[in-house]
Amino acid sequence: MNSVTCIGASANEQIINSLLSMGGAGTVVYLCPSVTISLRNPIQFTAANQTIVTRGQPTDSTRATLLVTGATQTNAITGSCAACSGVQLRNIQVNGNRPALGFISGSAGGSALLEMGGTNQGQIIDNVKAYEPRSWSTLHGIEGTSNSCSGMTITNNQLGPAGQGPSGTQQTRFSKRASYVPTGQWADGISLACQKSYVSGNTITDATDGAIVVFGAPGSSIVGNTIISATRNLMGGVNAVDINPWAGSFAGTVVSGNTINSKSAMIKVGLPIGSMVWGSNNSTSQRTSNGTWTGNTLTSGATGYFGYGIAIGGHNSASVYENTFVNANFAGVVSGSCTNPPPPTPAPLYFDPTTSPGRVIESDFAPTSICYLICMGPTTTMTTTGYNSSPSAANAIMPSTS
Repeated sequence: MNSVTCIGASANEQIINSLLSMGGAGTVVYLCPSVTISLRNPIQFTAANQTIVTRGQPTDSTRATLLVTGATQTNAITGSCAACSGVQLRNIQVNGNRPALGFISGSAGGSALLEMGGTNQGQIIDNVKAYEPRSWSTLHGIEGTSNSCSGMTITNNQLGPAGQGPSGTQQTRFSKRASYVPTGQWADGISLACQKSYVSGNTITDATDGAIVVFGAPGSSIVGNTIISATRNLMGGVNAVDINPWAGSFAGTVVSGNTINSKSAMIKVGLPIGSMVWGSNNSTSQRTSNGTWTGNTLTSGATGYFGYGIAIGGHNSASVYENTFVNANFAGVVSGSCTNPPPPTPAPLYFDPTTSPGRVIESDFAPTSICYLICMGPTTTMTTTGYNSSPSAANAIMPSTS
């Protein structure tokens, strides 16, 4: 492997794109270890089964780094072409360079740092470190034309930091793929809309909107990932709140075995489930539906906390059970962005019996009205500290009768 010719620091996106375009299907572009390659425009996959990888496939800091440098550039790599089935992005680092170049909103043309998926199948993103995207997301698994994307594998990546954390109580969020609220410059770690995908073994640190946002992506497995909020506040751990592009369907999607750690910053909602957790439109047409959340662990460090652990509102037929809390802290303060009446007191488990019919949950969920929980702001006063709860016979499963 070390005898393979690799691309060095003097290269740029034009050279790499030329190799991909001329090489056609199955082309492998090897980047030399420890080099930094500056990009002024995106690298673009062009054909099936192409690969970009650091020679020798290191998993440490010797992975080659692609550095965004274009004045208006937000995207480093695009793999969304219809011919791009089976392309692979492996063992590299991608620096979005936001601290140096600044933020570009979605309304101004900003895209994710890595735009993958699309009208194709079977892509692999593995052992990639990507951080400081200039716009709304680090890694976007696009749904494709007529939601045709399927079978992405997103594994063993290290993603974040990403975005500016919501530090003030008046800061809320932005509309996905639309204009930002002026005070909000948050970013996701993974934004997944590609169905039947496998997302596992990833560590997302200091994302600021959703660490993993599941846009329906029916039939997907989001398992065994680690989410850490250390120095930047985070809106949601694993989000299931968006209607588009799957009309709110999470059918067959499983969120299991993930660890969500509010280590030393705030996570507003660890597992937000349903459109009413993230908004205030109580129309039945805006409800999300289906999916399973089980075996996840929510934990806090000494100074970190959640606003809410798991919250279900505006979601039909959720199955949520056997999740665990370990030394979890809860806190938050009502902001001027909150609705009236304001959200409930920060706590581990809430569901809205009116807007969450067909649910299967455990008896320790507390019923309450849920609306726009992410309006809660950070505070220094804890409501609950060191909360522990694990599945037991005492926490009986409660199928809803509504």
